[in-house]
Amino acid sequence: MSEPSLRVAAVFSFGNTEGGCEFALRWILREAKQTPHLFFFYGNAAPGQTESPLSAVHKILTNPEFAHLPRGGERATNAYSLDRSHVDALDFVRVIQAGGFDRVYVGITGGTNPLVAALFHAAMSELTCEVIPVYVQAKPSPEGPQTSIELIAGLRTSDSILIERVLSRARQGQLAAARALAESLPERGRPGFVRRAILAFARWDNFEYDAATEIRELASRCEDFAEDSLLQPMLGTLERYGSIVHHAAEMESVFKSPKAFASASREKDWENKVKNRAFWLPLDALSNGWRRLEEGRPTDAVLRAYRAVEIAVHCRLFALRVHPSDLTWGDSPLKEIANEWPAALGPLPQVVALEHAIQLLSLLTKANFADTETSRRKIQSCRNHTYLEHGYGRVEEKTGRGILIQADELVNRILWKSRLDESQKLKMIF
Repeated sequence: MSEPSLRVAAVFSFGNTEGGCEFALRWILREAKQTPHLFFFYGNAAPGQTESPLSAVHKILTNPEFAHLPRGGERATNAYSLDRSHVDALDFVRVIQAGGFDRVYVGITGGTNPLVAALFHAAMSELTCEVIPVYVQAKPSPEGPQTSIELIAGLRTSDSILIERVLSRARQGQLAAARALAESLPERGRPGFVRRAILAFARWDNFEYDAATEIRELASRCEDFAEDSLLQPMLGTLERYGSIVHHAAEMESVFKSPKAFASASREKDWENKVKNRAFWLPLDALSNGWRRLEEGRPTDAVLRAYRAVEIAVHCRLFALRVHPSDLTWGDSPLKEIANEWPAALGPLPQVVALEHAIQLLSLLTKANFADTETSRRKIQSCRNHTYLEHGYGRVEEKTGRGILIQADELVNRILWKSRLDESQKLKMIF
């Protein structure tokens, strides 16, 4: 089927014969039903050469089959110098890029090895449109020479190369770096999809839950790229996160505002809602910590480990309609345990941090968390002595890993039930 709306170009490397180019052009005209602008890349005539590559180009341009094709331009180079060929090929391909073509056929049909290599590399690295390398080969047979054509649908354009660099950064847990690279991708098609996905994951990685809810919409588009092998890991991550992001965003938006919390917590099924949705917040803090460790930032990993334990305690309090940043001791359920608050801890607090929050949760639920004290103290001590908190210490990778493991265990001990299976869904695989 013809694609008349496409602007198409064809650039060919050229030696002393035009046979391969003729075969490729006939295929483009008759099979693809496209009318390409013609570009030719060839070598200067060598000393003693009786017929120059330019003569072969001239035969194509004067062939009645191709005389109607728009002429894009030609470029000569030293076909025996890889350095000179590459410099000239880059300059020539940038001219083609400036032409605003939707598709470029790159005919590696003839010429010296340096010439072919230079044109192929320049086209793959510079062109941002669809690129289709074309290789034509004449094969001898008992019936005579047979010519065959191979179209390489790799689409190794500069966009594709950038996508691979973006995904490589993301695989290393470097979402901020991946985001910076992804912002250079165009907003259309496959590159645009990757761009939006990486930007959304980077927002999530920065705890911007509301801004990251686009992940859910992107997850609904995964089927459009189901055949794209490079994107398969990211598509799986999108689908897993697509069922999670709205729960985390909803809970976080309520928890961060005591006023919104006071209203939402009056809902009839509030406790079950918190139990079934809020646990994603501490699990995500842990997952974020593991990414920071993978990124080579163990101090940041420790801060997230501490925060995960604190959020786990908060979730238990939230489910009981108690906001740790806005304690109202004159209302239930706090007024029932106000007299039990240990005098050693001072007057009734209006806000509780981790240790006092644990004490408050113990009084409200009659649960005993004494078995978690050693781990809690170790995590707090490590966090407090880091350079990013109250001390000057730098956390080693081994220490950071140990703190994260302890935080994993603590979170699952503090929550209503172990959520280890669910935590696997938060792995960002790219």
